[in-house]
Amino acid sequence: MKVCLLFLCMAMIPVLAGGGVLTVLFRRQAHKFYWTEKLLTGFLVVIGIGEAVHLTAAFGGLSLDLASRIWVLACVACSAAGAVLSVLNRKKEGSAKRKARDFVLTPLRFGILLVFTCLVIGQIMTVTSQFSAYRDGDMMAETVESFLAEGGVYRVNPLTGRAYEAGLPLRIRILGLPTLYAILSHVFGIAPTALLWQWMPLLVLVFSYLAFWLLGETLFDQDVDKRLLFMALAALLFTVQDTAPGLDGFALLHMGSAGTTIRNLILIPMALHLGLRRNWKVAVLVVLAEACITWTLYGMGVSLLVLVGMAICHRLQRHLHSDLHVVEGEV
Repeated sequence: MKVCLLFLCMAMIPVLAGGGVLTVLFRRQAHKFYWTEKLLTGFLVVIGIGEAVHLTAAFGGLSLDLASRIWVLACVACSAAGAVLSVLNRKKEGSAKRKARDFVLTPLRFGILLVFTCLVIGQIMTVTSQFSAYRDGDMMAETVESFLAEGGVYRVNPLTGRAYEAGLPLRIRILGLPTLYAILSHVFGIAPTALLWQWMPLLVLVFSYLAFWLLGETLFDQDVDKRLLFMALAALLFTVQDTAPGLDGFALLHMGSAGTTIRNLILIPMALHLGLRRNWKVAVLVVLAEACITWTLYGMGVSLLVLVGMAICHRLQRHLHSDLHVVEGEV
């Protein structure tokens, strides 16, 4: 029951909050976004709220219980505001949606979907087994448990149970992912080990495939067969890579709660999707979300490098097209 409530909240809150953010950013164009885009945008908002609460607790000395209450209230407020904005925008701009494409289940598509489904079911079985978690060099569970035991953020060293003697490096202290996990464990009453080794990895698995689906939609647009094949190849690649640490497939199946896994398999596909669509407004949220969960050089992480590279490519493409038109005009 607790796990079902966790997944329900982690679906509803991002969808509503993401819808509100997209309405504010795009107004008349907001109705063109699907629920998947709203969900992943709202996921970035949830990370941002978690980071704000974490910084307040880490540097302001708030208790974990108070931080949890603030996080819940902030998420509810963002969801309610997002729902109201979406409804008002729908009434003002109409209920127009992107044209739905007729989906015909051909033998080829059935085969691709069957392969994809079998691979994902196997991955879900692996992810939800606590014994599959790779724990070497990972202190996330110990850190979260120390937050819960002490009722605060970074009050003791999770390895010794004593106060930090030499202090905690700022690059670690500013990352909010452990606090977000501690809040989720506290609010929903789920043990940290179960949350980190089973249910958050499952959530990351689902969100990862949603991010790759959006990327496939951008790359192949009307070609449904190629999009389905793209998803099946992604699932196959993750399964084949389940061999050793350092590979994305291994990270997705055994280190799903790690910040690097979220970055590589959710944020980067989102950055590619947004860069190809030239959706720079939401892309900024991706860059900020990465800075909240993994150590980057003053916020300049992998997502930012990807987006900068794509912006340069777009600019070069524009110049090449303009030069080509000039040459054709002279001819």
